Amino acid sequence: MRYPQSGGFLIVVLALLRLLWATSNTGSRPPELSMASRLGHMGLYALFLGVPAVALRRQYGSGRTLDPFGLPVFSGFDSGKTSWMTDLGSL
Repeated sequence: MRYPQSGGFLIVVLALLRLLWATSNTGSRPPELSMASRLGHMGLYALFLGVPAVALRRQYGSGRTLDPFGLPVFSGFDSGKTSWMTDLGSL
C-alpha cells in the first residue's frame, strides 16, 4: 500500500463530501460579511478541489497505477508519459 496515494485519495473524498455538505446547508448559513469573504471562500474551495485534481491527472498521465487502500481506481500503462497531463503537476 502506498501511503501518499492513500492520503491524497482520502483528501479528495473528504473534499467532495465537504463540498456536498456545504451546498446542502446553504440555507442555514449566516450571510457573508462582504463580497471579499465570499470570493475568498470560493477560492479556497477551488484550491481544495483543484490541487488534488491536478495530482490525479499527473498520476494518470505518468502511466502509474492508482490503488489507494488496495482499491484499484485506474491501472497504469507502459506507453510512456503523456506530457500535457504531467506538465501542470510538475511546475
